[in-house]
Amino acid sequence: MSKTGKDKTISVRLSQSMLDALDARAVLDEKDRTQVIREAIAQHLGLSLDPVEERLNVLEERVDELSRLVAVCVGKSK
Repeated sequence: MSKTGKDKTISVRLSQSMLDALDARAVLDEKDRTQVIREAIAQHLGLSLDPVEERLNVLEERVDELSRLVAVCVGKSK
């Protein structure tokens, strides 16, 4: 496990089928891979996300939505 500042990160190797399932779930939930993994781990371990983590998830979802809207606007302006 490598540490950067206060954040702790891990690297996990996934089979192609697990990666495909992760990507499909991320698309379905309109989240990125990291959000899906965090939520799955928290649910599996019976943990609730802390308030900061919950706010981070909301902000990431809003950024994703804004990115989609910008892409639509750029597509219409061409």
